This record gives sequence, C-alpha cells and structure tokens, in this order.
Amino acid sequence: MSKELLLNGEQNSKFRLLHPYTPNILAESVIDEQVWRSFRERNIGVVLFDYEGTVAKTDGWRVIPGLRQRIESHRQWYEEHNPGRKFYEGGVTNKRPKDWITFIKLIALTRQVGAEVCFVPQDSWQRKPSSVMPLQAALYFDSDPSEMAVIGDKASGDVKAGYDSGMWTVWTKRYGWEDLIGDRIGRRPPEAVWRRILEQNPHLLLPSPPRSKAAERLKNKGGKIYKAHEARNLAWSEDKIPEELIDLSGGLITGYGGPIVLLDPDVEPLSLSKRIKESSLYDWWNSEVSEHGGDWADRITDWRLRLALVDAGLIILEQDTAAQIVHGIVQLTDILDGYLARHSKRGATKEGGHRDQRNDKLASFIVGLALVAKGRKPLKNFVLQLVRDYGMSEVIRPHLEDNGIDTKALWSGKLSTFGAAAADNISISAIADSRPEFNRGFQHIATVGKAASAVHETLTWPRIQQIRERDERIAKKVIERLRREKAA
Repeated sequence: MSKELLLNGEQNSKFRLLHPYTPNILAESVIDEQVWRSFRERNIGVVLFDYEGTVAKTDGWRVIPGLRQRIESHRQWYEEHNPGRKFYEGGVTNKRPKDWITFIKLIALTRQVGAEVCFVPQDSWQRKPSSVMPLQAALYFDSDPSEMAVIGDKASGDVKAGYDSGMWTVWTKRYGWEDLIGDRIGRRPPEAVWRRILEQNPHLLLPSPPRSKAAERLKNKGGKIYKAHEARNLAWSEDKIPEELIDLSGGLITGYGGPIVLLDPDVEPLSLSKRIKESSLYDWWNSEVSEHGGDWADRITDWRLRLALVDAGLIILEQDTAAQIVHGIVQLTDILDGYLARHSKRGATKEGGHRDQRNDKLASFIVGLALVAKGRKPLKNFVLQLVRDYGMSEVIRPHLEDNGIDTKALWSGKLSTFGAAAADNISISAIADSRPEFNRGFQHIATVGKAASAVHETLTWPRIQQIRERDERIAKKVIERLRREKAA
C-alpha cells in the first residue's frame, strides 16, 4: 500500500477521532473560486451558510463583497446542468433573535445572501454542532444531504454539524477581526492548531461526506413542515418580537413568522439533556421559576449576607473545611439569583441588579475582613480590592447609568470575581498556612485581575452602547425599507 494511501484522512486511524472536525474543503473565505468550483464538481444543489464570521463580520450588517455574484453564478450553472431542478441557499445560524434588533439583522443578512429561509435554533440543544438545523434544511428543501454543503468558520460547530448530517463541509477562515469572547478564548486556539495541520497536510481532508445515520433516518422517517401561515400558532418566540416586524419579515426566519420544520423524533434521538427538557419535571420547574423566580432571587440575594457572616465566623474560629463549604455556597447564590431573575416572568430588574452588586461587595468585604484579621489575606490586597469595588459600584456605574449607558457585567468582571473568590477560598484553606507565598501570590493575581477588569469594563461599556445605538439606527432604516416594499 502506498504512503499516500496510508496517510489519507479516511485511512489514518491517528486522526479518526478528528474526522467530525475535518472538512472536505479548506478555504480562505466563502467567496474563494476553489469553493464554488468544488461545488460544481460535486453538483451541490443546496448551500447552507453560517452567518457571523463566515458571510458577515461578528455583529456586522453587511455580507462579504462578491458573495451574491458567486451564488448567482453557481445557481445559473446548476440549473442549466440540472433541468427541472432549482438551486437553493439557506442560513444556518446559532444566533437566536432575542430582541427586535437581532431579528432585523438576521432578516437583512438573509436578504443579502438571497436565502429562501434562515434556520435558527428552537432551543439551546439545537445549536450547532447539533445536526438538527442542517437536517431540517434537508427536509425543507427536499434534498439529499449528500448533495448539500455547509459553509462555516468553526470546525467544532459548522463542520461537525455538516459532518453529522452527511453533507459536504467547507471550513473558512473567520471573516473580520471581531469575535465572540467564548469563541476567541475557547474555540479559536485549538482550531488554529488543527487548521495549520490540515494546511500542511491536505491529504487529511475528507474526500467525501461520511455515511450519516441521522441522514439515513431522515430519508426513512422525515418529519413535518409547517408553512409560515400554519406556523404562527406554533412559533416559540413571537412574544419577544413585535407583530409588525414578523409581518414585514416575509417568513424568512424559522419560527419567527417563518416556517417551522419538525424532525421525526427517530431522526435525531433524544440525548439526556433533551429528555430532561421534554420531561414534565422540567416543565414544572420552568413554570415555578417563571411565576416565583423573581421573589426567590431577592431572598437568595439577601441570604448571601447572612451566609457571609457565618463564613466569617467560621474563619475566625479556624473551621477551615466548614468555612470553605459555606464560602462555596455564597458563590453559588450569586449564580442562582441571577438565573432565577432572568428566567422569571418579572425578568431581571435594575433594582435587583443593584441589590445583587451591593450584597456581593458587602459579602466580599465581610469575608475579606475576617481573612485579614487571621493574617491569611494581605491588608494591601484587601484595601485595593475594596477601593476598586467601591469605586465601581458607587462612582463609575452610577455616573455611566446617569448618562444612559447600560453597565451590565461583562466577561472580564465575571472572570475577576471568580478569581477573587478562588483566591479567598485558597486563603480559607490549609494552603494559606502551609504555603503562604503561594497564597500571597494568588491574592496579588486576583487583585491585578480586579483592577484590570475595572479598566476594561469602564472603557467597554460606552463602546457597547455606541454599537447598540448604531445597530438601532441601522435596524430602523431596514424596517423603513421593508415598509416601503410592502406598501409598493
């Protein structure tokens, strides 16, 4: 057997576990001639586009120049060489329209691409890398998955979703510098390594789509398609989008005035998380949280101070294990009250947010004071963190909010809070006595992190507000254009 055959991606067991993240085509961008030439060679009749980072910049409103020309050229070629058949393009994005601006942005991108419909996840478990949306598209367009292609900028999302659906996959580089922080930190570094390997070893690219069990089940089981006018009573989030905008959308967004495609349950078997979400217990919990979550959140926020006093007492009494447990519970309350408030019928309120921030700072002060008293936390770190927290909550946030700027916690603030809590947990433990230098070093890192997050949030909040205002202006212009088109 030749060396080339041994190294082929289908033969090489060394990389077999990475096959779901290995595309058929590696490209610089979605408009590369190589991509569309490959589509002609493979007679691709349906192309599914990821939006952010692929055809448009993250949080952008315009698609990459030249894309529409590529699509129309391929459409003409395909329909000439396949008499009686049409070429389709669709959007497959993880971005759910949680507000009217995002909804209008998805409409604008879908119209620029020329897609017939944009598939969005009904629930978190349908997000890519799940194969649900690509399979929904196959059912909707009545197309064989092996004659479809998925294009995206994430191997762990777009490529895997296409692979599991039995479709051709194209992995492009990210379009634009902008990126989501979770993707920039968690996804991009390992994907960059894998992409470099594939660039240097193109024989590892998969020569054809895999045999997909889900695609086979789709052929046998199918599902049901509710057209736009039938789907209005089934739509899952119309209450979040004004009725006028849904009417103006032209049925472009699935479930938001557009069609709803429901796969047969056997096509995409229920995972544990899906089974939990479809259980009566999950429905009961959602109902209770919706009705009472706001009140529960307020009580938990108030209890945080009492638990902090207990934690401080245990630290003074040198009950390290018990103090660590209580300290962990204090941190969990900070997560839980936010979850309950956001998912309640009342929603998260500005007053509740201010109470949460105030109690966070007071709890940190109480526990920090006890640690200083026992010599487990350097006084200068305690003072610096106290000054930072006081300055943010009593000076900077109020000043920005008075100027109409939203000061919702950013990732840097959450990360620094987690770091400070971890540092305090180390100071509570026996490590503080056995390895004092390590304890002091961790406290120094936590203090620097708190200071850095204060600078980052202070500079970023106004920028986010500017982007929000820009998006609102653009969205209103798009709405006016849709109104004129409808009137005409």
